[in-house]
Amino acid sequence: MKPELMYIEDLNPKVKEYRIQVKVEAIENKHLTLSEVTCCQTILFGDEKGAFIYGHLIEDEIQTIGPKFSINGHYEISNAPVKQMPKPLQIAATKTPYELTLGAPALIHPICPISGHAEPDFAEISSIATAHFLDEICELKSAATFAEDICDDSTYDVLGVVLFVEEEARLVDSFYGQQHYVREQYTTYIIVNLFNHLVGSACDTLNVWAEKFIVVGFTSVKPSSLQGFSLTTGMCTKIIYNPKGDRANVLREWAELYTQLLLDRQDRILQIRYPQQHQETVTIQYLNEKKISSKVFCFKVGPTPALTASNTLKWSLESVTVANTNALEDKISKTTSFPNWCMHKQLRTSKKRKQEQMHNEANTIATAGVTTEVQTQKHEGKKSKPPIQHHQT
Repeated sequence: MKPELMYIEDLNPKVKEYRIQVKVEAIENKHLTLSEVTCCQTILFGDEKGAFIYGHLIEDEIQTIGPKFSINGHYEISNAPVKQMPKPLQIAATKTPYELTLGAPALIHPICPISGHAEPDFAEISSIATAHFLDEICELKSAATFAEDICDDSTYDVLGVVLFVEEEARLVDSFYGQQHYVREQYTTYIIVNLFNHLVGSACDTLNVWAEKFIVVGFTSVKPSSLQGFSLTTGMCTKIIYNPKGDRANVLREWAELYTQLLLDRQDRILQIRYPQQHQETVTIQYLNEKKISSKVFCFKVGPTPALTASNTLKWSLESVTVANTNALEDKISKTTSFPNWCMHKQLRTSKKRKQEQMHNEANTIATAGVTTEVQTQKHEGKKSKPPIQHHQT
């Protein structure tokens, strides 16, 4: 469900969910420090009622979000946090004391000049993965030098070719104990986990994946570390069944040219999803040639009538079979609860802070111990120092 369409004059810090359609009037780059290190980009937006408001981008946001805007371009901005502008920076031209924060969780979509509707801004999956794992690296560093890390609430619009859709919805448990319906959907080259309202008729439309390769788009999806790196849908996610634009057309042409590549990738997905459940009988020589550490073997032994000198019964090896563990692993993965990655990350961050706090306390105790020891040595030195004798001449 789309937020309510509003105008700039209706915005204030209390408004959380909204969308405005604006035009970029001016873009200005400036430095906030004399060393010309901290950069800031100021963008002036105006709506059809003649009201204006500023949006600010700092440091890394200029490289990631800044290229989306162009002068005289029309855009739809949703759910951008509205903040009070500092009085020294208030400009009479805007006639509003507020400004927009264009980072997460803001959604920015260009407006088509012909249709007048907001179009999804499809991002490259490789760039999403880079930003996501860059955030992980920054978090693990003891002292991050980045101005602002990638936020967990960042959402993206993606485009891909459907390779596989799970037949039925599964009921999984979330981190908070709530149950949700989910269906996995494989595209090139990412897994998109569809939740709740998208697992029904919206997902059934994609069941033609076995007959032909179709290009679809997903809006407002979030990165997740479930099953490696994947994307998850939210309440605002929509499936675009017939996306338009240059990127969609190029992807359709690519799918036609590299059909065999897509078929091979689809075959690999099906082999993983539906493994052949059977046991294979092999010989001892075959076992010696294979890496036994990577397989699970079932040994069938039987007693013999012979006894050793120590009256111990002898056993003979009758056969060896290779156990197929794919079915067991798949069964375990289906019954595993669906974790909440954001909460997991918060717990990990708090644990890291506790470790840093314990480390700082240990350093403080060690420093205090060294100081006390030095003071004690000085005090003992004063006591052991012999008195100065004065001789009369």
